[in-house]
Amino acid sequence: IGECGSESVSPTPPGDSWLASLGLTSPPTNVPTSAAPISLTPTKAPFDPSNLNYCGGNFTDAEDNCYYRKPCPTGSPTICGGDTCYTGITCTAPPSKSPTSPPTVRPT
Repeated sequence: IGECGSESVSPTPPGDSWLASLGLTSPPTNVPTSAAPISLTPTKAPFDPSNLNYCGGNFTDAEDNCYYRKPCPTGSPTICGGDTCYTGITCTAPPSKSPTSPPTVRPT
């Protein structure tokens, strides 16, 4: 314990009042706590045909690839990762993939 003037200096805060001021009930420990795992796999937002704003390198890119491009519903390009947010794009879902011919009972 060091001295500063006539007051004694303590190496740790006195009592538990400093814990309460931080919203804690006990001192922190070096033991890690476990939390629920976080999924790091990005998910694609559901397609919203009412959205008219899409990110793209240019208007044609945003329009031609709207189903695959990131929507920017507010019109702000901040979520476009360097691209621009284009408005006035009516995007319809791409056609579903279906077989070009009916299945056969034996290999072709």
